[in-house]
Amino acid sequence: MTDSSEIVALQLERDICSLFHRSARAKGTPDTGEFAALYSLPYWDYLDMRELEPARAAFIRRGCLMLILRLTREYLWGDASSFGETLLTCRSAVAALEPEQDRDRELCQITLLMLDEAAQGRGVTDSVFHQMNLVEDDILLDYFKGMARWVSNAGLAETAGQVSLARYEAQADEAFRRLYEAGSGTEAAAWYNESKESLAEAIALARAMELPEATASLERKLEQCRSIFRAQFS
Repeated sequence: MTDSSEIVALQLERDICSLFHRSARAKGTPDTGEFAALYSLPYWDYLDMRELEPARAAFIRRGCLMLILRLTREYLWGDASSFGETLLTCRSAVAALEPEQDRDRELCQITLLMLDEAAQGRGVTDSVFHQMNLVEDDILLDYFKGMARWVSNAGLAETAGQVSLARYEAQADEAFRRLYEAGSGTEAAAWYNESKESLAEAIALARAMELPEATASLERKLEQCRSIFRAQFS
């Protein structure tokens, strides 16, 4: 493998991991124009990096498909307008794949379906959007489970995972406390969003670590924060 291929692979892995963590934090939320600026590589060109070790190439292929899927969704939502110029190129690249795993076949199918909807200028139906979310959730869950297994195998589960959970929850509590000190509605909303995002990070990590009690507790706390904010600050 050349040095340039390694640099590209590292850039792709950076974008893929960023997408996965961003998606876990803000599931189903449009990125209001910034998504295409953040993720600007021609991901359709890297769906078959045979020069890489097979497991790494498979991770990049799956991640690039997820990025193409998200770019298509942002395009359909009115953002990432420049992506429209590459729809047919993307479709050809995705259609050429022959995935072996069911999860990857489903990802290819929903990506092709979304690309077709975008190319024909149609909106996404609720059923297609629901199918896309199910496929994305499956991919994200697999990724975070893999991270949790790596941490566990490295003997770092308690010292890394638990500490991170505690840190996220503490950040959420501190942000929510500051909400009451806010001098304006805008400032209050900013502290609320910070608290909500920290709890979302904690929930994603607790799910990845397969801690159902911690997950349920954090979800209850998030719902309580939402209820309080709506009742007192909306």
